[in-house]
Parts: sequence; C-alpha cells; structure tokens
Amino acid sequence: MLDSEIIKNWLKIINYNSKVEILEDKDKFQEIVRIPLTPINLDAGILYQIFKSLYPIFINDQQNILDLIISDDANEVLDIFLYETRYPGVHESFQKIPTEIIEIPEEYIKSIDEFFHEIQLAIVKNYGLKISTLRIFKKEAINEINEYSKHLPIIANKKFMIGFLNLVQKLVKEDLIYIFPKPNLFKFLKGLTIFLNGFQLSSLFKFFLDILPEANTSIFLNSQEINLIFLFIKDKSDIQLKLKLPEEFGININEDNPKEILDTLKKQSKSASAFFLNQSDIISILLNLFELDFPLDNNKIELLMQKVLFGLRNHGNFWYVIPRPLVYNNVYRFFLRMLGLNINLKKLSHWAIPDLLFNMIETNFGMNSRILIILTSINKKNYSRIEYIKNAFTSAFIIEIENKKLVKLIPLKKNDIISEEKINDLDEIRNKVAIKYGYLSAAINIDRNLLNKLIPDIISNINGINPFLRFKTFKMLEKTHYFNMYPETSIFRFLKNKGMKKLFKLLLPVIIDKHEF
Repeated sequence: MLDSEIIKNWLKIINYNSKVEILEDKDKFQEIVRIPLTPINLDAGILYQIFKSLYPIFINDQQNILDLIISDDANEVLDIFLYETRYPGVHESFQKIPTEIIEIPEEYIKSIDEFFHEIQLAIVKNYGLKISTLRIFKKEAINEINEYSKHLPIIANKKFMIGFLNLVQKLVKEDLIYIFPKPNLFKFLKGLTIFLNGFQLSSLFKFFLDILPEANTSIFLNSQEINLIFLFIKDKSDIQLKLKLPEEFGININEDNPKEILDTLKKQSKSASAFFLNQSDIISILLNLFELDFPLDNNKIELLMQKVLFGLRNHGNFWYVIPRPLVYNNVYRFFLRMLGLNINLKKLSHWAIPDLLFNMIETNFGMNSRILIILTSINKKNYSRIEYIKNAFTSAFIIEIENKKLVKLIPLKKNDIISEEKINDLDEIRNKVAIKYGYLSAAINIDRNLLNKLIPDIISNINGINPFLRFKTFKMLEKTHYFNMYPETSIFRFLKNKGMKKLFKLLLPVIIDKHEF
C-alpha cells in the first residue's frame, strides 16, 4: 500500500481531473497539488494541462490504464486499479477491481504480449473498457517509493534530484516496474542503466552540477497549450527548481514580442538572465534522445548533436536570451575579425562539428577501442609533480567502443589503476589496467580544476563574455597535470607544442562557416 500522503495527493489530482471539464468557471475551482514524486506544488489545472500535453507524446496516446501490483516473485496479484481516462494520461476516475480476474503466467515478461492481450479481454468482458497501457509494480517498488517519499525535502533542490534519480535507477534497473506497450522513454532508461554498468545517475548529476557556474536563470517555456516559467537557481552548495505561471510575474501571455516578455520576466523574477524557448523544440530534441538505442550508435549521436547545434545557432529565431550575447553584436564581431577571429554563432557549422569530433575519435582510436579516463582534483595539499594522479585521484572508468558504438562504461577503483611499487604515470597505469581489461587504445587524465573553469567559461562565452579573457583557461589544457594523454595523438601533440590559441585558430574555419550568406 502506498503511503497515505501519496494517496491523498493522488486523490486530489483525480478529483480535480474528474470535474474540470464540466465546470463553467474553471478559475474559481483551484486546487494546489504536488507533482507526483516531487516536492513541487502547483495548481492542479497546470498539472492537468501538463499531463494532457506530454503524456500522449512520451508514454501512450490511447485511453485507459491498468495498474497491477504483484508480489516480488511475480507469482501473486496483490492489487489491481483501473483508471478511466477521457484524455490519454489524464486520470479522471479509478476503481479497485478483484484480483481473481487475472492470473500471472510463468515468465510473464517474456510473454508480455499474450499477457497484455488476456488482460484486455478480461477488462472488456467485466468492465466494458479497453485498456491501452499496463503498468506493473512489484511490491518492492511500492516500498521503495514509500521510503523515498518519507525523505522528500520541502523544496526541489539537490537532495531531491539525487533521491529521485536513485529511485528511478533502482526501479528500472531491477525491473521493479514495467510499462507495456513499452514507451521509448522507458526503453532509453533501461538501456542507460545497462550502459552505465554500476555508475549511479545521481553521481553523474552531482559531477555535472558541481562544475556548472552559479546561476539565477528564468526560462519562459512557450506553448500553444500552456505557457510555463521554469526558475533555476544555483549557488555554491545547492540548487532550487521552481515551476510558475506567467501571470505570477505580471506577464501578458498575449504579447507576441519575446523580448518584451523576457524584459518583464527578468525584472519581476530578479534573474540574472532570462531565456525564451519553445516547448515544441525541447520536446523534439527529447524525443530524438529517447529514440536512441543502446549500444549508442555514433551516427545517431552525431545527428542529435547536429540538431542541438542547429538550434543553438538560431538565436532570434528559435530562442532568445537577455542580456543579449555580445558575440551577436556586429561591431564587436568586426573587431574580432580584424584580429583574425571569425566568431559568429549564427554561422556555427552544426553539420561539421559533430562530424569533425567523431572523425577525430575514429582516426586516433579506431572503430573498436577502450579508452581509460582518469579524473583528478589537484590542490595545494595533494599536488605532486610526479605522483599527481595517485595523490589527486577521484574516479576512473573505461569507455568501450565496438564498431562505432558506445557499448558500456566500466567503473574502476583507485587500486585498479594505482601501483604502490611503481611511478604512476599514464604509461604505467595503462599497462596495469590492460592486464585485467585488455588492450587500451589510450589513457587520458583530466583534472577537475580544468573542468571547473572550462565549462563555466564556455557557458559565459555563449552569453557574451569577451573570449580573450578565456584564453587563460584554455592554456590550462597545455599543462600536463590538468590534461594529459598516452599515447599522444597528433592533435594532442599540436596542442602541447603550438598552444591552444593556434589550435583554436586552426579549428575555427571548421567550427564557424566562413561564408556570410
């Protein structure tokens, strides 16, 4: 049985959904609910529109849902709940039905098509409804959800995201939940957990979150169905996520000028920056992402990257931001060009950049390879000119590629790569790891200090900060203890011998289309 607070919130959502279509004045019937499994409170009308818009896109576009709660050994049906949905995903009414009408066959997952068909026939015969979606929860899944909900923080912060990702990974990885027909989102999550091979999603989230710069950003999510505002606030130790309506900031949703919308949003939300994005563009990219099959095909990743970069180069068409990036200022770009730097994001070679990246990987490492990545975090206490990897080690993993496909990650512990008897340079580490895991195409060391500077600087440059101020960061790439590789590739040797500035100028004609048309 689900926790009483979860049930109470869920019943409030169903109650609102059942009445909203027959109300003459919907604005007078307001109900504050939580988005399920989150601490985010919002008006039930917003959640209604979100489910109505997104559920058919990401889960199933047909009506009526059956929830099946079964024992952990999958031998017994514990509870059955039938939801009638006028619109796909909008739960309007439910009934608990007798468990006797359904019997679980042996190895039901392997014969899920047959099992689903039998359930459909039983529900039509007894209740006159045709179900389109079957959701199966093992008893342990209910226990995990209850335990997660007990420790749910009051606000949507870093703790919430870590707990949520841990819950999702456990439910999917251990087959504690199952959805049929299987949506691409569910397939993607299942493939991702297998690909990560023991890596926690929450650990990856913490890693990327820590290297992001501090931010106070508001995002206007434009849509024909419902406009939303997403607030993202990050300081040194935590984040806050909020979902609001434009009306809460005095924004006229009938205003056609995105710049005026952003001016009002930035002022009223007291944000440092404000973005205008179309929900349809975000949904399109997410759909492409969830359609990726595992092992990840380089060609499909390349197409997805091209789509993202094409969106990035279309500032003023697909998206807007204030303050307006300085790099879009014609006078500013003119002076950059006088200095030999043709930087124009509107001419970003969205087709050439992914192609260049994957060609470099294939040329230097081959179509079949294992690449060892070692992450360090150097500080004054642990720095050693010779043994900096041993002293500053934080994590390591192997990326395995077969026939141009990313097959899996292999997490490593410190004692897998570090030797107490020998000097731990990359050559020695590569040899040690190869004994257990086979031939390694390369061993690469990246220090967290480099990432902590490089990623925020790239984001800052997109928002218009002077790129000349960032060459100091790029020069960190030339220092061995921040970035190193063995065996050295041709582009790595060029970086070390000629410097990042010359490498940047060499690659710029590929990154930025020189034709001004």
